[in-house]
Amino acid sequence: TIEWLLALPKRPAAVIINGDLALKDGRRGDYERFAKLIAPLQTAGLPLHLTMGNHDDRAVFYEVLKQSSSAVESKFVSMVELPGVNLFLLDSLKATMVTQGLLGEAQLEWLVKLLDAHADKPALLFAHHNPRLGGEPLHFPGGLEDSEPLWRAISTRKHVKAYIHGHIHHRDHFQHRGIHILNTPATSYVSNPTASTTGWTMAHLTDQGADFTTLTHAQDHAWNGRVEKAVWRA
Repeated sequence: TIEWLLALPKRPAAVIINGDLALKDGRRGDYERFAKLIAPLQTAGLPLHLTMGNHDDRAVFYEVLKQSSSAVESKFVSMVELPGVNLFLLDSLKATMVTQGLLGEAQLEWLVKLLDAHADKPALLFAHHNPRLGGEPLHFPGGLEDSEPLWRAISTRKHVKAYIHGHIHHRDHFQHRGIHILNTPATSYVSNPTASTTGWTMAHLTDQGADFTTLTHAQDHAWNGRVEKAVWRA
């Protein structure tokens, strides 16, 4: 995936690895290996942004990758300002090896405050866990516990256009109350080989929406080259 990104004639404005940076339970060796894998992106100067998933250990991640975040206590969050859009990177890690995710009141307050202060551009939200609404009910039990409070906060803020997640190791596109919900496939782990595969997602943004293109390591997979067209709500 990284080789493909580095070979692009026009490099992306942001690269996001959306949680589960570690394989199982956030061991030091996982992050040391991860650091080596992403080094070419950093050497090339591509803007790289990370989030936390349920297989991560926040403290070990901080220590090995020399990262920190002070915006919300005990959460790794950030906001990325791009020319035509703002990205809000959320931390849905409730606890390492706990399937369910949780943002928490403090993070929701931080998000709402920033959204209100940056309402001039479309906002895209990124978190590892799927919401428990607007999608496939089979996966709701393992999703974001505070999905309803989150949606109450963002659905009335019309500049919020999409919520992009992983966690399910699949590929889907739903909407709930006008907000696009995009599930992106995993880059390295296949949970159901009969249906899914590994890959990555490219987002091409316009003023009116975005094209989300799935690219897979298996060239002959049905997902490879599939595009989800998202038109932003007014």
